[in-house]
Amino acid sequence: MVEKIKITFDDDTNFSYTNEEIQAFDIKKLPDGRYHILENGVSRLIEVVEEDFANKRLILRMQGKTFPIHISDQYDELISIVAKSQSGGNKDLNIKAPMPGIVVKIMVEKDAVVEKGDTLLIIEAMKMENAIKSPIAGSVKEINVLSGQKIEKGQVLCHLV
Repeated sequence: MVEKIKITFDDDTNFSYTNEEIQAFDIKKLPDGRYHILENGVSRLIEVVEEDFANKRLILRMQGKTFPIHISDQYDELISIVAKSQSGGNKDLNIKAPMPGIVVKIMVEKDAVVEKGDTLLIIEAMKMENAIKSPIAGSVKEINVLSGQKIEKGQVLCHLV
């Protein structure tokens, strides 16, 4: 399977690139902090306005316009599919690990109120950190793992109501 990196703009426009395609881009960092990118003969000047690497979000400025983007890979897609299948309209659900890994950080406490999309915890799998986000608005009924703990695919990480 060829790994793809997906770049999604806030208006849900998205592009997918393989690592090889990204390596083929001609990217130069300029002294003023901007980047010059040459892709298939098209030249662009891009400025990184804001970085949120934990949530894989960037805000870029190009030609006077800002573009909030989200970067995801096949693991993020898997997490999204698992979360959607778990939520199914049910407001009482277990959040399960989409893959084996290690709990890096727990971002919420028991009884915390969370919104849909809030990061619940971060797991590391295959040397990449993956934010596990809440598929619903609700509260954390229980947390079933500890920071630093090894986890298996399908293991219950926390319970939301």
